[in-house]
Amino acid sequence: MQAELNNILTEAVDEVRASPAGKFLAGWVKLSREDQANFSDSWTGVEEEIDRVASRMRDRWCQALGCSNRQSLSGSPLRVPLLKSLLSTWRGGAAEDESILDDVDSGVNIGVRYPISRSHIWPEYSGSSISDYYTVSSFEKDAFVNYQSAEENPEQVERELEKAVMKGHMVKVGEELPPGHEDAVVSRVASIPKASGSWRIIDDMKRSGLNTLIKMRQHMVETICLPTMRAVALLLSLALSWFSADAVIIELDAKEAFKHLRISSLDEVFVYNCAPGSKTLYRHLRLAFGCISSPLLWVRAFSLVNRVLCAALQLQCIAYIDDTSFISNSQRAFEDLVAIVLFHTAVGVISELRKARVSRTPRLLGFQCDLSKEQIDIPQDKLSGIAELGETVLAAHSRGEPVRVRCVETLLGKLMWASQSCINFRCHLGPVFAWCKAVKKRQSRRDGKARDGIRKNNRDHTAYLGRAAQSKIRLLLSVLQCEWLRARSITSVLGHGLLRGQSVVISDASLEGFGGTCCVVDSADSAGERPLSLVKAVVPSFLGGQQFTSDDVSCLELVALVVGLLVIPREYTRLPCTLLSDNTSAVAAINRSYSSVPRMAHILARLSAVRRGDRRIQAFHLPGIDNEVCDGLSRGSRPRPAAARVLGSFVDVSSILSTLSNARVNGLGPFVVEE
Repeated sequence: MQAELNNILTEAVDEVRASPAGKFLAGWVKLSREDQANFSDSWTGVEEEIDRVASRMRDRWCQALGCSNRQSLSGSPLRVPLLKSLLSTWRGGAAEDESILDDVDSGVNIGVRYPISRSHIWPEYSGSSISDYYTVSSFEKDAFVNYQSAEENPEQVERELEKAVMKGHMVKVGEELPPGHEDAVVSRVASIPKASGSWRIIDDMKRSGLNTLIKMRQHMVETICLPTMRAVALLLSLALSWFSADAVIIELDAKEAFKHLRISSLDEVFVYNCAPGSKTLYRHLRLAFGCISSPLLWVRAFSLVNRVLCAALQLQCIAYIDDTSFISNSQRAFEDLVAIVLFHTAVGVISELRKARVSRTPRLLGFQCDLSKEQIDIPQDKLSGIAELGETVLAAHSRGEPVRVRCVETLLGKLMWASQSCINFRCHLGPVFAWCKAVKKRQSRRDGKARDGIRKNNRDHTAYLGRAAQSKIRLLLSVLQCEWLRARSITSVLGHGLLRGQSVVISDASLEGFGGTCCVVDSADSAGERPLSLVKAVVPSFLGGQQFTSDDVSCLELVALVVGLLVIPREYTRLPCTLLSDNTSAVAAINRSYSSVPRMAHILARLSAVRRGDRRIQAFHLPGIDNEVCDGLSRGSRPRPAAARVLGSFVDVSSILSTLSNARVNGLGPFVVEE
């Protein structure tokens, strides 16, 4: 069956190749990325040809598979019966998220009345792991929580709403709610200009209470896991290892991504909005920007489509919300691009062909990449934007003036994104997070006491920037301007010597002290393994105080991991390192490179200051029952003879503790460039 489906797809690609649209595409893929952008008005004929060929290919596929070629019963363009058959053919036996297809077919449940169905392949949702503004990039956040953007462009907002009505994405209700919808949730809107010149309308479902309702009822049980800079570097590395100088990346967007999914009719009462200065109500029929569950539902469906596609076409890709990036080569770029678009169109995904690019210099997840130079870096325009906003914040602080809270929050979002290129400095974001949280909490109390009960526009909130926050902002801005401190090559992002070996640290801490074991496994070293052990150590003085309670254990566990990491001989620091601990907070702090707990953030800052924290470190949770040896070491117990024989030599960590205690955490300090 797979061979028959592939033959049908190959014939469809050849049919496109022979058409005028195919001849245009064959020449277009050979242009530079910059020149490809000049043909944004030449895609109408290509889209029509793709739709025509994909329709015939879909019919032949459905006939071969014995399934219906219908769209979703809910009105979504996705072809659920075809997708289920393709899933069974190409991903049969694999753990898959088939339940999302049933939801798409009947209309997706946004999580108010009933729990959203589980996929069993996405991570658990904690209730606080997603920002309320996650649907918008960090460079657009400042326009989201206020209505000034929409109030300044009422005609544009109304035009966008009417366009959505014409497309069947919304219905115009009028000034009165229909019977049965008297208790509807009505959200106000903000408008954000898009790069294409159009506007994105976003519902403020935080203030209308819809997102809070979903959270409080705990009906959103999973969350999405999006790719990072490291995923981009891995994709580029695979492309180079497979195709070397011929490697290219195909960039493709799904058009109006959320609008592919129809909302369940039971949930339409919760998704009304109104334009500023108008009493006219509109109701969403498709997923809305601003609803906390929209990204989860869309990404589940879109990622399933792309998993089937990659299995069928033998491709590798990463997907970020609606953006996909595929590995190809210059000889097969045309065939791969056409096959991808035909597949998407056949199953009901509408592609934004005008944004498609095929090049060796892609921009992925906001990062500028260059396969020829094996580089991945923050684009200069974004660096300049971060620096400009940062200087605005710092200038107000220097003048002794309060700063706009929204401005600092926007800067924090940008710094969080940019810190992917200097991960060991991410720990310095803690004081900025703490300041924003404290200010917002204080403002919420003030808003609650307002007589009229109306919250002040968040855009106008101001506060004096704390000393610690401004110091960290200044430090991070300096780091981003230093090319040698940013990871700019694929190798530096992924780590050196990934195939040579690795080191492993297992640690434990108690109120008496801490202990652990380290082991270096270097395939290039004839000695093979070099086991090392930490002795029981005195708790560092920089943690403060001498009497510790159970509340201090997470900090002590983090110190144990950090010391274990620094025990590894310097010549092996380029190897990837795996850290194991039975404390989940310490594991999370290492993996995130920051912590909301001030003392833990301070420990990470000391690690960063001694230049030994980097992206080649990954921590995992080890159940306490399996951590017997290190548990005994932390309490001063002697391990069993059988375990003691494999522990290797003991290490005096007093010099490491001294280095950490004396580390400079508020500045860059001296930096040595290593070959």
